Amino acid sequence: MKVWGPERPRPDGDLRGFYEPAVEAFVETGVAVEVSTAGWRKPVGEIYPAPAFLEMVVEAGCPIALSSDAHAPDHLGYRYEDAVELLDGLGVGELSVFEARERRLEPIGAAE
Repeated sequence: MKVWGPERPRPDGDLRGFYEPAVEAFVETGVAVEVSTAGWRKPVGEIYPAPAFLEMVVEAGCPIALSSDAHAPDHLGYRYEDAVELLDGLGVGELSVFEARERRLEPIGAAE
């Protein structure tokens, strides 16, 4: 719902109560959580997931995958430098990379 920006209604208060069950499920299943820069191209103007949600995911030790959700060539890798800086500030040192549906972890900045 946040793709449309602040004019859309959201629940009142701290949203962390909504995030907790999702983070618990991520930990239980071991999935990588996608961090997408697409939100910076949308009216909401923030990375996906929301910063508080992302902090919880990182604190829980979930693996992170980086995406730009590109639907056009100029969206590919959109604001990756900003995302990497944000992730580094949260203590994320490696990203999940997928090849043939297999996940491996790579240090941030290792692949060019």
